[in-house]
Amino acid sequence: MARGFIRTTALLMAAMTVFSCGCARKGQKVETEQDIEVGDWPAIKLSREEVSFGPKGGTVTITCENYESWWINDVQIVGTEKYVHADPGANNEYRTLNAEGISAEIVGGNKVKITVSPSAAAGDWLLHMEAGDAFTEIRIKKEGR
Repeated sequence: MARGFIRTTALLMAAMTVFSCGCARKGQKVETEQDIEVGDWPAIKLSREEVSFGPKGGTVTITCENYESWWINDVQIVGTEKYVHADPGANNEYRTLNAEGISAEIVGGNKVKITVSPSAAAGDWLLHMEAGDAFTEIRIKKEGR
């Protein structure tokens, strides 16, 4: 009985996460009890896990290959405890992030467009992304100005 209760609770929490974050899309499959165990979401697969920019900065798009939608949590300056959180937007979609020298935007549901400004100082950032209970980070490096 306890195992059934735990599984049902996990399913409800997963559904609440999907729907409360505005991430459920028309036609998107919502996992059933048979599909998911507690905390057993497949890892996010990225088209690239790390990007590097020269002094002129630039833009790159990275694809989440195994989820139809995801969102931006924050960006961290590597080696510090400084984080800039994504803008929740009007519907808690967390689709954009703007920090000094770097921005990110969800495009097409499962892609994130990352832009690094030429004015940004050299450094490393970690862009933290989420799809339900699956989390990942993208390392972003920039050479000097």
